[in-house]
Amino acid sequence: MCAAPGLTQASSLGSTPSSASYGSVQVGNKVTQTLAIKNLTTSSVTVTSAAISNSAFSISSLTMPFSLSGGATTYFAVGFKPTTSGSFSGTLTLKSSSGTVLLTVALSGSGSGTTPASTQTPSLTSTPSSVSYGTVPVGNKVTQTLAIKNVKTSSVTVSSASLSNSVFSISSVTMPFSIAPGATAYFAVGFKPTTSGTFNGTLSLKNSSSTVLVAVPLSGSTSSSTKSLVSSISQLSFGNETVGGSATLPVKLTNTGNSSLTISGVTVTGSTAYTVTSGISGATLAAGQSATMNIVFAPKTTGTQSGKVTVVSNATNTAPAIAVSGTGVSNTSHSVALNWIGSTTASVTGYYVYRSTVSGSSYSRLNSSPTASLKYTDGNVVAGATYYYVVTAVNSSGGESAYSSQIAAIIP
Repeated sequence: MCAAPGLTQASSLGSTPSSASYGSVQVGNKVTQTLAIKNLTTSSVTVTSAAISNSAFSISSLTMPFSLSGGATTYFAVGFKPTTSGSFSGTLTLKSSSGTVLLTVALSGSGSGTTPASTQTPSLTSTPSSVSYGTVPVGNKVTQTLAIKNVKTSSVTVSSASLSNSVFSISSVTMPFSIAPGATAYFAVGFKPTTSGTFNGTLSLKNSSSTVLVAVPLSGSTSSSTKSLVSSISQLSFGNETVGGSATLPVKLTNTGNSSLTISGVTVTGSTAYTVTSGISGATLAAGQSATMNIVFAPKTTGTQSGKVTVVSNATNTAPAIAVSGTGVSNTSHSVALNWIGSTTASVTGYYVYRSTVSGSSYSRLNSSPTASLKYTDGNVVAGATYYYVVTAVNSSGGESAYSSQIAAIIP
């Protein structure tokens, strides 16, 4: 039985196209074709070497060694650049580490004419000369801007732009366009993988006679998509707040995954004294982006009131839940309303409030846990007495600062 053209019998790999014919190419010009190399077996195949039997043909966008899982496909470009007129033929051979031939692809083309002076150097150059997008989550899109420069002394017109792989796309360019001598044009090339794997391709800019003016190799791979929403704090203490008043504290929510996520809503349980201001529901956070959620404590009755605020989203991790607590105090004439300027130290998470009836000493702490608020209402005071207050800052490790400056409050 004869082998199919361009393939060895019982090959581990298959090529699309199975052979590459470049037709007639002007001497000194280069034309590329992208080959789709597929693993025809159900087990992984590793290619350790690639060889071409004729120097008129060359390989780009390929790094050795590379492996293909069962049924997977990879892409790379094979170029043809005749240096003289006449017919050329060759064979691309891919082998394993043991020297076993995994695939052969027949290559053919012909050179026409002689090398014109105008084609001794390329008409256009690209910066960067090749684009690697690295690892991108499936379904996400990244772009890179190319600077295309005319290195000739006369104007060059680009009539068409083509991409050998549909996972890559072009934007910010209208065809045809001309570039003056020494001038540079800019446009974006995007990479948006829809399946997992490694992808290669070539961007080719051509003139009206289909001569390739510049070819830019493109490559990228995929990773699994992750969406993870985390909160800057898990517990929030509002301290004392006068019944009928309100206090608002911020909580930072961050997407620590590599794909965008959407916050669909917020639920509050345990107490009606807590609400969340509008603006967070429906928000979309890109990878690494943060948003601020403002939680409001507005006690309607006296006493300690606790609750839980849970953020609902399409993240794959457990929904962030913030335990909230605060105490409503009676709105009477016998109370002291304190407020202070927050610490600029990043690690500070709350404050303790102290009181004494002796100036400068014998302070007693009023709140059992640090309050994140910058105000505190002391409703347990006696008419005719004088009280002295100080505040300390508490960091995330539980460390406490020195006392603040003292203030005095005289109860009428």
